[in-house]
Amino acid sequence: MDRIRQHAGLEVETTIRGGPIGETIQAVAAEQGADLLVMSTHGRGPFSRTWLGSVADAVTRTSEVPVLLIRPDGEEAPDLATDIELRHVLIPLDGSTLAESVLETALSLGGGWDARYTLLRVVRYPTQTVSAYLPDTARMIEEKVREETAAADEYLSGQVTRLRELGVTVEGRVSVANSVGRGIIRHADEVAADMIALASHGRGGVRRAVLGSVADKVVRGAAQPVLVVRATGD
Repeated sequence: MDRIRQHAGLEVETTIRGGPIGETIQAVAAEQGADLLVMSTHGRGPFSRTWLGSVADAVTRTSEVPVLLIRPDGEEAPDLATDIELRHVLIPLDGSTLAESVLETALSLGGGWDARYTLLRVVRYPTQTVSAYLPDTARMIEEKVREETAAADEYLSGQVTRLRELGVTVEGRVSVANSVGRGIIRHADEVAADMIALASHGRGGVRRAVLGSVADKVVRGAAQPVLVVRATGD
């Protein structure tokens, strides 16, 4: 804590509480009026890249406060005082107002580094293999992907124009992949993003216990820090 104080010039307060770890973290966050939870995640063994620590997993799935998950490099926790620089932020969107809930928090967080932003829309290409004997089906799929790609490009262009008018350095990208989650992770690696920021939402009566399948895949598979924001209205 002293290192963080000295490096960042921040006021830092430490709190020790007893009780279930995940629930206690969220209780303290509520008491303090926290705007953001920052947690280091870790896994063990050969599957560590696809496994969250149980505490981070529980907090991310239930928190009403945005959560920034930092993945350690190897077995050592990151030095939160010096290691994190958010100069390029990737923000996946799906065209919905729920997904756009992440924008305010992502822009605010990246503003400390004068970050640039990439808005990404992943168009899903069906994974089923189309038989060469069904050319009409293949053409229908290709046409559908072209239409969705054009619609995605138009949507992102509108978002980019709006944000640039606010002085944000931003571009839009459309990617085609057979999995939205894997497409996001791949694109983050390709553009060397420093952070992925996305909104999460569940459906039905168990919404508080789920991230949503795309967000879950990204949180578990991405090498970059991931900012998860509870979708407004979810």
